[in-house]
Amino acid sequence: MENGKRFTEIKKGFRRTQYIPRAGKIRLGIKKISQKSGKEFPFETDYFICPPEVIAVYGEKPRLLDIMFASDDPAVTIPFCYKRYGSNQKIQCKGDGESAIYFDIEKKEMIERKCPCEALKQKKCAKRGHLMVLLPRVSLGSAYQIDTGSGSNINRVLDAMDYWQKAVGRCKFIPLTLERVAEKISEPDGKMMTHYLFRFSSQVNSDLLNQAIENKEKILSLDFKIEPPIEDGKLDDTPIISEGEIIDEADKKTAFEITDDEIKELTEAIKKLAYPDERKLKLFKAENKIKKWKDLTEEMYAELRILLGIQEIPFGE
Repeated sequence: MENGKRFTEIKKGFRRTQYIPRAGKIRLGIKKISQKSGKEFPFETDYFICPPEVIAVYGEKPRLLDIMFASDDPAVTIPFCYKRYGSNQKIQCKGDGESAIYFDIEKKEMIERKCPCEALKQKKCAKRGHLMVLLPRVSLGSAYQIDTGSGSNINRVLDAMDYWQKAVGRCKFIPLTLERVAEKISEPDGKMMTHYLFRFSSQVNSDLLNQAIENKEKILSLDFKIEPPIEDGKLDDTPIISEGEIIDEADKKTAFEITDDEIKELTEAIKKLAYPDERKLKLFKAENKIKKWKDLTEEMYAELRILLGIQEIPFGE
């Protein structure tokens, strides 16, 4: 080059925000096909559905993951709002409970409207959160996305972030564990259903806590952003219905058909029940409004097998 001057970078306006790339999705459920209707329906699992590189570390059905938050900003770590999806899995509307942006099909443009609207009551719209975490045992160079429609899960993420902010002055890069635990949740129809919710914990003791406080300024200086979560797309890319958070009442009734062998197994176990388990069974049937075997959903069947001692409830691996 003339005068020996080398040009190795553009000085202004070129360098974009530093992003930690998004590696992939970890899901909370799978799809199943109803034998009666032939329809797909979401089925919530008690373990994380992970991509191959995570399975290589944690096994096929992990219920506990080692995680870190990569940001102290809840808007980055767990963005959430009300969302309505179209049949093509594209977002039609998203709002914060006061106002929303809605795609008007006739005008072919986004317009502002009040939130929530009638779509929430019609179950066409629901809460949607996207948890973005690092998995240090897998990779510190990329973040994983975990979608949830559970208000309890979203609040637990915010609680964990708030706790470490107050204890250490940051929640970023604190080693945590994220576990899925079985808990009874009241459904809109009054039935008690078991869901597998988030639980955060940590092995940080007082010595490590003091060390974390000392390293606060150094950690906070690492100002990397996370690549935003995927919010919509083709069905194969973002199977919204597979997360097990929203399910139509009609699907609940047709999704599971108990077999004669399964009825026989339950009947034999019930004959062996003694007090107070008999009382527990009566309460279970009353809470779930079970009068006949066909009233059982797949979740109820699984709960009943645990109650009758046929199957032990699984926790952590």
